[in-house]
Amino acid sequence: MMFKIVSFIILSTTMSWAQNVDYNSIILPDGIEDIGIGEKLVRLAWKNYPANEVAQREVLKAKHNIGVAGSNWLNSITISGNLNEFNIDPAAAPNNNNFFPRYNIGIRMPLGIFMETPRKIKIAKEDYKIAELNLNQMKLTLRAEVLKRYQNYLSAKEVLKIDSEAENDAYNSYLLIEKQFQSGEVNVSQFMQTSKIYNDQRAKRTISEANYAVSIIEIEELVGVRLQDVR
Repeated sequence: MMFKIVSFIILSTTMSWAQNVDYNSIILPDGIEDIGIGEKLVRLAWKNYPANEVAQREVLKAKHNIGVAGSNWLNSITISGNLNEFNIDPAAAPNNNNFFPRYNIGIRMPLGIFMETPRKIKIAKEDYKIAELNLNQMKLTLRAEVLKRYQNYLSAKEVLKIDSEAENDAYNSYLLIEKQFQSGEVNVSQFMQTSKIYNDQRAKRTISEANYAVSIIEIEELVGVRLQDVR
């Protein structure tokens, strides 16, 4: 009994903390300007990345299809009619007698539309909901991907800075050892060791420089503009 009570309290507490996601606030609107570069990049990516517009258009198409499904049953109705030929030319009627009915009108409506139409509307509504969910998923995925790439950019930028400073220090040490080697103050082994450290640091800086450049390219792939133009 006590276990059931505890379980109920835990479940109730968990449910009370549950929050519905406001998908309209995942991408900040244009009116909000006091935001960081990361959020600005997310907003730019949402505007410029073609796949996002495709997802938005899928929602609009699914919404229109609900109306199409609701009115499509009209295409199944057939109206036919005919006019008594003696009404057109009364003189042709024998003994000038009128023949009835003067005209006939008929409506043909398949009974199946009363069952089929509600099902089609229900399917169209489900397609609309699916399109909305796909759009919301796109917002979540895009925001996470943009911010992840932005963090990679910041990290790559910092690593490049560190490696560049280390390369500069290694170069200064190399110049000093080179001068000492030329004056005979250090032996070949010491000179070669310092030279290797400098070359290794140059290679490391080259790799970090490439990673930094790639991190910029990966952001620009999503936002559609040069990163340096984002303010």
